[in-house]
Amino acid sequence: MLLRVGDTKCIMPILSIQETFRPTPDAIIVSPDGHEVVRVRESFFPILRLHEVLKKEPDAKRFEDGILVLVESHDKHFCLFVDELLGKQQTVIKGLSKYIGNVKGVSGCTILGTGEVSLILDATSLIEIV
Repeated sequence: MLLRVGDTKCIMPILSIQETFRPTPDAIIVSPDGHEVVRVRESFFPILRLHEVLKKEPDAKRFEDGILVLVESHDKHFCLFVDELLGKQQTVIKGLSKYIGNVKGVSGCTILGTGEVSLILDATSLIEIV
């Protein structure tokens, strides 16, 4: 699934995505230590703002203006906050250059049909950031 945060496009493997939704303000809870969680039916999931991980300026800062992507990896769940879902995209995964090294939250990259390079997000290592 192709996601967008600001002017950055990223890929999240569809097998990692449980569902996507636009939350209502009453579904968001901020803990006393500042961690954000969302209530989805009877469960609570931590929220990871992708723009903070990528250090990019987002279009949506309020949850009502963006999209939450419920992600699962190894029986752990979290919600990834993004500006927009751009749709499904078949990609060929390229490893990151040794020059770049190991980047937390990223498993590789791909070249989109437009010629842009897009990062492929790694749900397992993103869970460690939450």
